[in-house]
Amino acid sequence: MRNDLKIGIILGVIVVVLAILIFAIGTGDSEPKTPESDTSTPSETPVPEKTAVVPEPQKQSQPITPPPAQPTSTKPEPVVTEPCVVSLPPAVTAEPAPLPAPKPEPVIEPPLPKVVYHTIAKGENLSQIAEQHYGDQRHWKVIYQANRDIIGANPNKLRPGTKLRIPSPEEIAGP
Repeated sequence: MRNDLKIGIILGVIVVVLAILIFAIGTGDSEPKTPESDTSTPSETPVPEKTAVVPEPQKQSQPITPPPAQPTSTKPEPVVTEPCVVSLPPAVTAEPAPLPAPKPEPVIEPPLPKVVYHTIAKGENLSQIAEQHYGDQRHWKVIYQANRDIIGANPNKLRPGTKLRIPSPEEIAGP
């Protein structure tokens, strides 16, 4: 341990001991004994206390104030200080109030295209069906791509009575 630390600890202990001694001496019996608390022999008679006669106050325009109280003992009373307890309000946080959740915007789904079906008649081909539904024979490939699993590998061989799905005009990507 360093020497200055040892000296500091020793001085601290001495200060605490002195404070305890001063407090113990200051709280000693400094009040005069009253006849009730007197432990002397009963043969001694207590000395009667002198009472002062206070003249009746005369009517004055100023109120009478009592004289300042005189201390009863000549020893100064020790000053006892107690820790001051201060209660603080609860801590205020600087956290902002939560914002209300934004209202979800309604999702506008495009209307589903109306599904149109065409039943193949005897002698029809895909160009005629495209002309009938789209107004242009060149869109026969769109009908073929949408129904490849039903038509098969050859778009020129259509079986009468087969039901084909006709894609909506929005599905057509070009001429």
